[in-house]
Amino acid sequence: MSRILELYEKIKHAIVWRITAQSTSLLAYIQRCRFDWFIRPKAMPIESLDGSALVFAPHQDDETLGCGGLIALKRQQQIPVNVAFLTDGSACYDSIALAGITVMPTIDIIRLRKQEATEALGQLGVNANSIHFLDQPDQFLDHQALEHDALINSLVDLLNEIKPQDIYVTYRYDVHGDHQVSYRLVHEAIVRSGRRVRLWEYPIWSFWSHKHLSGLVRNQRRNLYQLPIQRVLAQKQTALKCYKSQFQTLPGTMSPVLSADFMNYLSSSATEVFVMTQF
Repeated sequence: MSRILELYEKIKHAIVWRITAQSTSLLAYIQRCRFDWFIRPKAMPIESLDGSALVFAPHQDDETLGCGGLIALKRQQQIPVNVAFLTDGSACYDSIALAGITVMPTIDIIRLRKQEATEALGQLGVNANSIHFLDQPDQFLDHQALEHDALINSLVDLLNEIKPQDIYVTYRYDVHGDHQVSYRLVHEAIVRSGRRVRLWEYPIWSFWSHKHLSGLVRNQRRNLYQLPIQRVLAQKQTALKCYKSQFQTLPGTMSPVLSADFMNYLSSSATEVFVMTQF
């Protein structure tokens, strides 16, 4: 990828991230209230957690934000849970760094995010041997055309090795580009593998966008499920605290990567929401 294209993509991502994804507009707030009061309670309950799981997360923290309660509940029942991170998380500061400032060397960001992910998942009951780092470039999952087949093949190999009954990945229309691409990659890998599984999508940034949350309500309501996580909510909150790089304001940055409002909303809900597809 040329330097000009890479710079363009980073600028575009910064605009989307800061203006769209993290928007706390009145419309988004109203839609969240509508969703929590009228839609979430009517979602179909997940009555059984039986089934080994493979959770795909675009970045280190998505797995805990979106389905940390589910992971903890499954592990309490000694159900196998593996977690695979698609990207290396190295671009997390691109949209909040002050002009000309390098928050920390890329290699240190990658190391830190892997360390935080391992600690967070440990709090949820997942051991290090069940964590897989695929190390794709952060923010550029959709620009690796030459490596596309190789990446799909690696996902298929992982599916065939772990043989999960349930697969979890970010919601197909989630605001963040890497989240959308992660869904498409995992979906293609499932189809190519021919495995019979249940695919569960977990929304994250959609809760912070009026447009995307409206789409979730309008288009996916019939496939919408909810999971009560009250008895492991404190465990999920403890796991989220491991991701200090994401909620602390570091020298050279304008704000935390994840705002306090965003963290409070996703860490305080007593239910997690999923969209399910049967393969």
